[in-house]
Amino acid sequence: MAKTGLKDIFDKKDLGLWLKHIPRRISLRRFKKNTPLEVISALEYKLARLRLPGVRLNIAKNDGRHDVIIPIPLFPSFENVYYYIAVIIDATMPLSSFYAGLMGEALALEITKLGLNACWVSGNFKRSAVNTKLNEPEKIAAIIPFGLPLGNNKGKERKTLNALCRDNPSTWPLWAYNTAEAVRLAPSALNRQPWRFDFTGNTLRITFKKINSLDAGIAMLHALCALQDVPYRLSIDINLNSCDIFVEDKA
Repeated sequence: MAKTGLKDIFDKKDLGLWLKHIPRRISLRRFKKNTPLEVISALEYKLARLRLPGVRLNIAKNDGRHDVIIPIPLFPSFENVYYYIAVIIDATMPLSSFYAGLMGEALALEITKLGLNACWVSGNFKRSAVNTKLNEPEKIAAIIPFGLPLGNNKGKERKTLNALCRDNPSTWPLWAYNTAEAVRLAPSALNRQPWRFDFTGNTLRITFKKINSLDAGIAMLHALCALQDVPYRLSIDINLNSCDIFVEDKA
């Protein structure tokens, strides 16, 4: 089990603002044609202040001649994708995909705070069309199209918290319940919600199918938002293909 410095990565004020916007954050595929340039500038300013090992994010414009999105039959199509965030990782670095999820979701919540919407795309996009330069041994892990929302959109339904817990969350302290609830609202590939919770003593355990994944990093960003005012210690335990994240109350 190794201690991590995750609690020191993000500014506490940012975490508080992102927490307020977690309920408003939905995965949106349809955008208006105009994305204000001041929004792009604000995101670039925020990006310049985020640093995680093995991860780099880049705001790029979609070239209509070489559309980055691959349409999939029977799935909702994307509309008016003019800007996206390229999520770039160095796969040789430990936990690079996990850190990419953390950093990418921080930007997704920043986008929500600015009145826009975004959607993680890790499969149906053309890596050769991503408008950014790569260094050895970087690769594109995902893109996050974003823009002003077009029309009325609803987020996908999530499983109830009880369905994700190994014990009864109504018996937990409020900080543990709120943290699990924030993670419950996190987006995941195909909305699978690949995390489970249990509480013992003064420790909330969040178990992932795979810790070095975008899904785990995205979920953990939501947890860090909920824990901003809680005195806690956080460790990651990696055992073969299963990983646990423990959040321990120190009060």
